[in-house]
Amino acid sequence: MLLLVALLEALGLVSPAVELNVSDTGDDADAGSAVTPLRSIATALTQGTATRAAGQRLTIRCSGTLREPGLDLPENVTLVGPATILCTAPQPAVRIAAAGVELRDLTLTGGAGHTGDGGAVLVTGTSDVTLERCELLGSTAGRGGGLAVLTSRQVKSAVAASTTTAPGRRPRSPAPLSPRSSSSRRATATAAGSTCATATARSLTDRIASAAMAYERAMPVPQSASAQKPAWPS
Repeated sequence: MLLLVALLEALGLVSPAVELNVSDTGDDADAGSAVTPLRSIATALTQGTATRAAGQRLTIRCSGTLREPGLDLPENVTLVGPATILCTAPQPAVRIAAAGVELRDLTLTGGAGHTGDGGAVLVTGTSDVTLERCELLGSTAGRGGGLAVLTSRQVKSAVAASTTTAPGRRPRSPAPLSPRSSSSRRATATAAGSTCATATARSLTDRIASAAMAYERAMPVPQSASAQKPAWPS
């Protein structure tokens, strides 16, 4: 996909993405370049949305620990880390109600005291949303302590770990992920008012191991040598 986009950009059929940089050492009065990053994602969203063409993607490269009052992401926006986003208000760290949003390599924590849907991330009424290599930590919600998806489709999520909870419940500690399984672990978020499912994608190695165990259980148990020895007449 990236090669296709690069080719279309080279042919002039697709405008290159607008890129801005945000860092916890930046300044919102700066230009948002890699050398002079902005201080907040909210400022980057305002500047990038105002300067990009219709349908053009806005990529915001984040670093450090960023404290935001809650982010409402417009369409065709990519937030990429590595970075930590902490919400300073009692709501999800990120709310997504527009198509084409991507979150990559981020640690997200919603605001304390949130009792609505989606502790760290809330996706509602949209499609084509991707979360890759994201951690949802220390968040609370009435439903969907980590990620809640409402009336949306084509939401792809690969969450590395989640320690989130609903009010009155103890947070769940994530199971350690081995290198073999961490890349293939996929979580389909809980959704209010729609069918909710959680699925874990198993690697090919896991499937082979399961098949081998099933084969061993199906094999007849061999008799011992003493049991096979013919009885001599007395």
